[in-house]
This record gives sequence, C-alpha cells and structure tokens, in this order.
Amino acid sequence: MKLDWTLSLAKIGISTIKGDAISVAIETLSLFKSNQDSKVIDERFKLFEDPISSIHPDVLLVSEVLYIAMVENNSTTIQLTERVFDKYRRSLQMLEARGHIKFTHVAGSRYPLYIHICSPIYTLYTASISEKNKELDEISKLIDTQAVGTWLDGSKIGSDINCPVFLVNSFFELWQEQGIGFKSKTRGSCNFLVN
Repeated sequence: MKLDWTLSLAKIGISTIKGDAISVAIETLSLFKSNQDSKVIDERFKLFEDPISSIHPDVLLVSEVLYIAMVENNSTTIQLTERVFDKYRRSLQMLEARGHIKFTHVAGSRYPLYIHICSPIYTLYTASISEKNKELDEISKLIDTQAVGTWLDGSKIGSDINCPVFLVNSFFELWQEQGIGFKSKTRGSCNFLVN
C-alpha cells in the first residue's frame, strides 16, 4: 500500500486533521508504512533465502510427504495416492513446472503413475525440511575432506551415516555439476570420483 504521498503532505503541514491529532496521525502513518515496508522486505528476503518454499504455500508440507515416500521406497521415484495428489495438486504442478519433479503419466488417467524427484537440490531440500540436517552435514563434510582421486561408495556412506543412498547420490550429482568430481555412470551404482 502506497502512503508516501500522505506522509509527504503531512510532513509539510497539509492536513485536514487539526491540532495534536496531526502528530498522532503522522506517527500512526509512519508506523503503518514501516510495518508495510518491513513485510515487503521480509517477503523479498524469503524469496532469496528459500525460493522453493516461495513457490506455493503447500510446498513445505508436500515436500515432507515426498521425502517420507522417498525413504519408504528408497528411491527418488515414488507414487502418491489419488487423495494425496489431489490435496497437493497445485503445489506439485508448480514444482514440476520449475523442474524439481517430473510426472510420468499413463493414458486415460488424471493422476501420474509416478513422480520422479529429478532435482538434487530439491531432494536435499526435502531432507532438510524433514530435519535431516545432521546427516546432510555429515555427507557434505565427508565429501569435502576426501583427497583428489578418491572413489567414494555412496551405499557405504549411506550405511555409515544411516541415511538413504538417494541423499548421497544427490550430493554426488551436485558436486559433479560444480566440477568437483565425477559420478559413476554405471547403472544402479552410487559411486563418485573426487576431482
């Protein structure tokens, strides 16, 4: 809400309010304006700090649901019930539009057969909001401290840290994107060569 013009007029003494009420009105308008500015700034910071949650109000909830499904299936390819899909349809569609997930459709159905969480950033995000930050920190530190030329076994890391292998794999994918190493292309493996 723009109140700049009102404050400008009040500051130079143009007002329909007389007497002591002028100072009270100016103070109230200033307070209101600063609160509005603060909300706008907070919303802008939230967008930069947490762009995924800013996609839709239900993204936090659906992300927790997706993480639970990934853990239960030990995979980033999952299925949701029609009821759950209907409940989070908009947020799921918006996540797909931004490339975080991908639907696999079947002819004649309004519902996807599978949902594939295809963004490693989003996979790690789901773990983070599901309070798995300790495990994420351990994986990151482990990868960071390895010598160049070391092969890392994602299954062993997952077992040692007690976390799903798909989280380790997501780290490997991100590190490869950053040029820090190479993820094995062998189907079904989760290995990483530190560069």
